[in-house]
Amino acid sequence: MSMIKQCLTMALVSLLGFSSNGIAQSQLPAQDLQQLFLATLEASPVLDIARYKLYAGKAQQDQANGQLLPQISLSGNFSDNEQDFIDTSAPATEFDGEKYSAQLRQVLFNWQVFARRKKASLIVDQRQGEYFEQLNLVLIDITERYFMVLGAQDNVDLVSAERSAAEQQLKQAEVRYQRKLVAVTELYEIRARVALIKADEIQARNEFAIAKEALWETSGRTVDGLYRLADDTTFPSIEGTIESWVERALVSNTQLKVRHSAVKVAQQVISERKGEHYPTVSFVASHQKSDLGFENTPAQRREITYFGVDVTIPLYSGGSTSAKVREAYHNRGIAASELEMNRRYIVKRTRAAYLNAASSLQRIEAGRSAVIAADESALAMKKGFDYGTVTFVEVLDALRQQSSAKRDLQQAKYQYINYSLALKKEAGNVDGNDIERINALLEAPSTLLSGAN
Repeated sequence: MSMIKQCLTMALVSLLGFSSNGIAQSQLPAQDLQQLFLATLEASPVLDIARYKLYAGKAQQDQANGQLLPQISLSGNFSDNEQDFIDTSAPATEFDGEKYSAQLRQVLFNWQVFARRKKASLIVDQRQGEYFEQLNLVLIDITERYFMVLGAQDNVDLVSAERSAAEQQLKQAEVRYQRKLVAVTELYEIRARVALIKADEIQARNEFAIAKEALWETSGRTVDGLYRLADDTTFPSIEGTIESWVERALVSNTQLKVRHSAVKVAQQVISERKGEHYPTVSFVASHQKSDLGFENTPAQRREITYFGVDVTIPLYSGGSTSAKVREAYHNRGIAASELEMNRRYIVKRTRAAYLNAASSLQRIEAGRSAVIAADESALAMKKGFDYGTVTFVEVLDALRQQSSAKRDLQQAKYQYINYSLALKKEAGNVDGNDIERINALLEAPSTLLSGAN
């Protein structure tokens, strides 16, 4: 990692309120969300692209500023000359020639250069906004992928537990079938259920492996023993109304700020193109030393010092300058339309994130009740089976419903975290503190296991 990139990464880490210790341990498997986010800050190709675009914008700004500074040049010419006289009998002559010159040129008035400098400054503002927008997207993306892994891992655990319980039921059914206590059709159905659950488990493990690869793609870090949400994790309700979040988004959304900057850049391009109609004025100072005259004829060695003002007035360019101005106006119209399109899109996304977060919170409460009811139903089915009032298939149905209820509850929790984070991102106030807040909700797998025991 280059020194500039490392300094910028450390500055971002400091800005986001993180410790830099996580970066020093980039070779170890990541276990929590904060470690993965820090690794992504350091190694994300997407952030690298945005960073290089920012550097390129600053280089363009330096180029534009340089055009307003004095332009100094030195030149020298050494020549071997031969002069023939066609219409006379004078002999040909050969002579050496030397010419040296130094020139200083300073722009006094050049509207194109002035407008180009302003445009370059606006482009840097735009690129900075694009960089921080990409940083926000990375924050959202790493969080979604993290909980996608947890969701896939939950699914593996639930399907595995369901498969173990179903296999136990199959063993009991086979024993009872030998005693003529179970019909062969019920036995076959149980076997089919077990085979189906095994297939589900294979698919679940495959999805778990793919989810981990997706997390590695973003962070460049292997994952092992990820921290998980505790069962008793509580979630706060969404503060404010949906309209208050929309108002915040319209003021502070990073992507919207980028589009506003794009409109300003397009407006400045119009000014730059119009500058081709205006005169240019430059101060010129030069000093020349030469022993050559017109068309490299020999002359006495002389020195010439010149101070002057060059004025250039464009008169006619075939209509190309006016066409450039019209093009710039149309490009500004495109930028303004894209701004409006993004404004509407951001309003929609903000509303959707708010509604989804509120809905997920309600689903968490309903899911907890559903898990309790499913647990009681599964327990009742097992007791009913012992008393002979329910069948093996009914027990398996209760076990599947129990797994489904637990899976839905966990998904609702993960979705609430993702939607609430997306809501803050749209409102323009997501930062590293949100990663730390989410990370504080996670516990080591060993802690969860000991708590379960």
